[in-house]
Amino acid sequence: RLRRGEPAEVIGQAGDPRARLDQPMDVAVSAAGEIYVVDIGSVLVFGPNGEFRRSWPIPRSGTFYAPHIALVGQEAWLSHPEGG
Repeated sequence: RLRRGEPAEVIGQAGDPRARLDQPMDVAVSAAGEIYVVDIGSVLVFGPNGEFRRSWPIPRSGTFYAPHIALVGQEAWLSHPEGG
């Protein structure tokens, strides 16, 4: 049983250096339970149990380094945080 304010799961901390989070900006969960986290300069994907699965870089272009994410079917869509 969880108490108010207790985390249910912690992801993106010490361990695999590829899975470390710097400044997470957005999160989405796929129908398969994968957790997509947009961090500064990358998107990290964790399994339903919090294990790191994969990541890909987001090229910086002006202020486009921390977009928002939406999952549509099997595609991840990134949008510019300033409306682009």
